[in-house]
Amino acid sequence: MTSTKPLPIADPTSIIYPTLNNAYLLLVEDNLINQEFMPEILANEGIQVDIANNGLEAITMVRQKDYSAVLMDCHMPVMDGFEASRQIRSDPRFATLPIIAMTANVMPADIERCLASGMNDHIGKPLDWDPFFKTLERWVKPRVESSIITDVTIANTVPEFPQLTGVDLAFVKKQTGNNVVVYKKMLSLFCANHADDISLIRTAYQAGAKETANLIAHKLKGSAASMAQAHLSDLTVELELVLQQHDNTMLEAALKKTELTLALLINEINLILPKPDL
Repeated sequence: MTSTKPLPIADPTSIIYPTLNNAYLLLVEDNLINQEFMPEILANEGIQVDIANNGLEAITMVRQKDYSAVLMDCHMPVMDGFEASRQIRSDPRFATLPIIAMTANVMPADIERCLASGMNDHIGKPLDWDPFFKTLERWVKPRVESSIITDVTIANTVPEFPQLTGVDLAFVKKQTGNNVVVYKKMLSLFCANHADDISLIRTAYQAGAKETANLIAHKLKGSAASMAQAHLSDLTVELELVLQQHDNTMLEAALKKTELTLALLINEINLILPKPDL
């Protein structure tokens, strides 16, 4: 379980959505890249964030604290967002607690499943911040409290963004609040958590652990979308679909294509990130 992430004091002159100032959100998300940058972006609007890594943690945390809303990823290990939402809704104390799905699956059937499990609304991934905040405004009741006091300075505009091959830099800047420090953290986390994914998927699938292979591919797909590398994102979408079809020939071809693109991206990231001190 992850406690409150240290956040900046929101500058009142920079707040675009004042009704969200001092909101207290629970982010239920297992993707470490999203865990890293989302709280920092939300903090610029004066929003405090706790993080749960899965639905089971979310249920425990909702019972312990008074959240303004829950941002619920749908596909997570241990317990997914659908089951977590059902269990939260089964407690009368949380009948009106806003639960907002965050999902890359935005077809009508996917949205209906979110609503049927007790969620109030949905937000598509990768995140587009203006619709994201407008959705929050629909559900979060304003709080009148003192500003959040923490130890991290607010995100400033920094121009030195590295341009990676195939990455939509304009999207990255918008997603990170134009904060190059946050972006470099994202890059580092991406390498640390996904460099071996193709090997892990291949090994899990060959061992008959198809759910594990699917979960690794799903996480990679989400991170590729957050990284705004369109070609890798497209390949991971294809890979996830092929895994579900259980066609070994198609799967190996999809793995090889994804492996090459992923390796090129990680190699390029490693060239621009500072080397750790020995």
